[in-house]
Amino acid sequence: MSRNEPELDDILRSLTVPSIGTSAIARRRFLQGSLALGSASALGPTLFADEAAALGADDRILVCIYMAGGNDGLNTIAPLDSGTYFDARKTLALDATSSHKIANNRYLHPSLSTLADRYRNGEVAIVEGVGFPDDDHSHFSSIKTWMSASSQHGPGSSGWLGRYAEDAGLGALGSVNVGDRGVPLLMAGRNSVATGLPTDGNLFGAEVEEAWEHDLVNFFSSLAKQGGQASPMANAWAEQLGTAIDVASNVSPIYDQNQEERGLVRNMGLAANLINLDVGARVISTEFRTFDTHDDQAADHAARLKEFDDAVNRFYRNLRAKFQDRVVIMTYSEFGRRVAANDSRGTDHGTAGPMMMIGPAVKAGFHGSLPSLRNLDDRGDLKHTVDFREVYATVLQQWLRADASQVLGGSFQTLDLFGSPGDVTTSPINPGTVTSLDGLTRAGAAPKARSPLSTTEVVQQVRPKLASGF
Repeated sequence: MSRNEPELDDILRSLTVPSIGTSAIARRRFLQGSLALGSASALGPTLFADEAAALGADDRILVCIYMAGGNDGLNTIAPLDSGTYFDARKTLALDATSSHKIANNRYLHPSLSTLADRYRNGEVAIVEGVGFPDDDHSHFSSIKTWMSASSQHGPGSSGWLGRYAEDAGLGALGSVNVGDRGVPLLMAGRNSVATGLPTDGNLFGAEVEEAWEHDLVNFFSSLAKQGGQASPMANAWAEQLGTAIDVASNVSPIYDQNQEERGLVRNMGLAANLINLDVGARVISTEFRTFDTHDDQAADHAARLKEFDDAVNRFYRNLRAKFQDRVVIMTYSEFGRRVAANDSRGTDHGTAGPMMMIGPAVKAGFHGSLPSLRNLDDRGDLKHTVDFREVYATVLQQWLRADASQVLGGSFQTLDLFGSPGDVTTSPINPGTVTSLDGLTRAGAAPKARSPLSTTEVVQQVRPKLASGF
């Protein structure tokens, strides 16, 4: 990592579409966006596609957890029968007696007890050695590469799940990010973005208690229904805001339980509750930070993995039985960590790491292959054995039943990750040929500029409320 690289929070902020431009259903941001009066900075690309609709009989659901900062794969799934691992990790090495052995030379971190049980029940597939060529250890370029599925990061970049959702024509709640920091690049299409659900449930239009809010909801709703009585830009703006109010009302029930939970546990509980509503959610993402463990890693990494384990448990406790076989959770991180521990009892930026697929419909076991701990690159990092877009292509084709080449901008070999509930693979799958990253991009056009819209009465009502903080 360069000493001049920005902090992780700043990098993630730069790769996020602000919520006022993607989901006008968070109460305060809804009003901030409306005050911008139709400017491109507020509305951005299309807020919502078609109205929310129930899932089809064969529709599958993907839930993505981004382990922000670079998760240490070697201490998440550790090769504890290898002397080389202990030589490299020194005091950071896990203890085999407290870890969860799930295969020869493969132990889950002690914090992952629930995940270990799920693995033994045939509900966890682990893809080892996932990475990409020419990884430069930079959070910024690595995150953007993983989220866009491209090494070319020019203006108009879009995310691979955003492109999928756009091509699939998902409805208003078909593509959703759960979190308070906006919608990540992962979920941004060429000309549209996912809906962003805040974690606190403070949705404008869902709980109208004050007179001024009642007036605003009526204003936006009636304006949305007028159609053709204002300028085309005004009509489009009003329709999006009216739809936002309807969406807020539809999703408000997901906040009725587990109010005391926070962090990833809450986000995953909300994701399950959203699926239970059956309003068409097909792809859901959330972010979990931070795994950038340069110093004193042991306790912090253990706490992060415990929260992850609890969050997966919360998700399945909330999820209705009718959806259990139709959901897969996928984890990813921008890179793994260096094989050798550093002098600060932590690990520095590395390259390859594992991805996990969790759900009854995965082919449980190990896929790909663990890179050699001895044959490292010239920086002391693992040499990846699976290109991450091979995993994406597999998810798109085998799980989401999409045209992977259309979404990814090229053809990639696939793994054998999915089948009927309870399917198990008895041995690792040999990785296929890694496809070069060079030249692949799916850059989208910039949003069209929108003319200012004059709604003086709305401004007069909203501005003092924002100033007061309501």
